[in-house]
Amino acid sequence: MLITVAICTLNRAESLRRTLDSLAAMRLPDHLDWEVLVVDNGCADHTDAVIEAFAGRLPIRREFEPRRGHTPARNHAVDAAKGEYIVWTDDDVVVDPGWLAAYAEAFCHRPEAALFGGPVIPRYASPAPAWLTESLTVVGPMVAFRDFGAEPIPLSIAGHRIPYGPSFALRAAEHRKFRYDPAFGVGPGQQRVGEETDVIARVLQSGATGYWVPAARVEHCIGAERQTLDYVVKVLCQSWRNRGFPRRKGDCGGQVLVRGPTLGVSAVDRRMAGLPPSSPDFSRAGVDGPSKGLCHGDGRYPVLEERATIALPAQREIVSAGEF
Repeated sequence: MLITVAICTLNRAESLRRTLDSLAAMRLPDHLDWEVLVVDNGCADHTDAVIEAFAGRLPIRREFEPRRGHTPARNHAVDAAKGEYIVWTDDDVVVDPGWLAAYAEAFCHRPEAALFGGPVIPRYASPAPAWLTESLTVVGPMVAFRDFGAEPIPLSIAGHRIPYGPSFALRAAEHRKFRYDPAFGVGPGQQRVGEETDVIARVLQSGATGYWVPAARVEHCIGAERQTLDYVVKVLCQSWRNRGFPRRKGDCGGQVLVRGPTLGVSAVDRRMAGLPPSSPDFSRAGVDGPSKGLCHGDGRYPVLEERATIALPAQREIVSAGEF
């Protein structure tokens, strides 16, 4: 059985080097037949030199996709992969030494399954702000955090028990039926994330089965540029926009609210209940206060259905809703 490890990259040569270093350090069974397929999505840095440097350490090959964007690059990898299974990771990931061996074992033990996924744990560049590292309940989707525990449970759309892009695998036969949708994926003129979860959901909806692989663990490296409040709110807004919530003029496109110390719980409760946000506290905190503009809109925010919070400096909070 041949396994393809697929990585798409754009101008992240040194980050890619770190990922390839971790692949080269893996512990692999002697019988494992595998390849590393790197899709260059138009890199202008020294990515080619990095790939060439690993030619003697990894069974690596390069493909070039001139159409910019996550989705064209990923679909190119699906077409070019030689493996019976395609195992996905990213160019900002460090894989555990047993990562690929865990997937290979799962493929053998669960031949009826098409889909597999493993834990994704954030690795923050230091020093990371406490409000971020202590708030995985809300920011987990932003850092692709995934951990369903130590048991190989079935994957399912119910309960949003699906893997994320830095560590998942799909049998190639199913992957060629369920390609990445151009409506998703970051690219020129488009910032919609979620191309992987869209494919995974469609595979499961087709009746295919999938399993969690607890030992297929990776660390997702989160640089300082992705540790700001502005970045967090921007990504949360994009995540909700992907879920198809109707947008009103002025909405940030997602169920996200940044509130200040003047906003009382009673005002949030009224908002959660769908009542008009008539409280002056709500107006000051959500529109006229220091949070204005953080959602890249005009300061208006949609109705919240559930509430989760991130404690921020100066007693401000991100109030966010549901799964992403």
